[in-house]
Amino acid sequence: MVKKRGDLLEKTTTLHLEYGINLHADHVYDSYTPLKVTGAYPDPFSTANRQALSEYTGLATDMIVCGSGSDELIDIYLRFNKLADDLLTVVVMPPMYYQYPVYASRVGAKVINLPHDRTQLSSELLKEYGATPEHTVVMVDNPSNPAGDLVAREQIVELLEAGYKVFADEAYFEFYGHTVSDLISSYPRQLVVSRTLSKFCAMAGSRFGYVLADPQLIAEFNKHSGPFLHSKNSMSSVIRSRL
Repeated sequence: MVKKRGDLLEKTTTLHLEYGINLHADHVYDSYTPLKVTGAYPDPFSTANRQALSEYTGLATDMIVCGSGSDELIDIYLRFNKLADDLLTVVVMPPMYYQYPVYASRVGAKVINLPHDRTQLSSELLKEYGATPEHTVVMVDNPSNPAGDLVAREQIVELLEAGYKVFADEAYFEFYGHTVSDLISSYPRQLVVSRTLSKFCAMAGSRFGYVLADPQLIAEFNKHSGPFLHSKNSMSSVIRSRL
C-alpha cells in the first residue's frame, strides 16, 4: 500500500515524499530472517525471482532479467550498445539520476545534456542537439530523480516512432503508478524498462533490480553479465517482499 500525495502530513522536497510515504516496506521487515546457510551459489537464472516478478508485472519470465540493483543493468545495457555501435550517443536531461553520464562515459559514449524542461522532449529537439535515431539511447527516469519531473507517455511513443532507443527508468513506478512496459511488444528492439526494490520495498542495501524487455534484448543482458548477479540473501528478500 502506498500513501498518496494528498495524504501527506508534511510537504518536503525529497522525491520519496513528494510522491508518497512508503508504507509497503513495513511488512518486508516485519518477518525478516536472514538465511542461516549460504554455502551454495545462488541460482544464476534467478528462476524464483523472475517467476515472482512475472506474476507482479504481467510479463513472461523470458522478458525479465535480474541484477545487483538496476544500476548494474543500466551499465550492462550501455556496454553492449556501445559494443554494437561505436557512435553511440546517450541523451540525458539534468537533473536526473547522476550515474547515467558516468556509465556512458565509462564505455566511451558521447553524452548530450538536454535542457531541464522535460515537456519539450521530442525527436525534433534531439535532432537539434545532433542526436540521430540510429545511434542514440535516451535515458528517461520517470519520475526524475531528484526533481520528480515527468515525461508524458505520448512523448516516449513519439521518440520510439521516430526510431530512438529509450531506456525508461521506472525506479519510482510504485509511487507514480504509470508504466510504459506495455509498449515493449510494439517496440521490441528499442524500449527497455528498469525497476528496483530499493524504493518502495526500502531494500536499497539488498541491491536488487530488474529489467523488462523483449526476449532478444534480455538475451543480450545475459550474454554480457556474470553468472551470479546478486546474493542468496537478496534473492530471498525479493520473495519476502511479497510483490
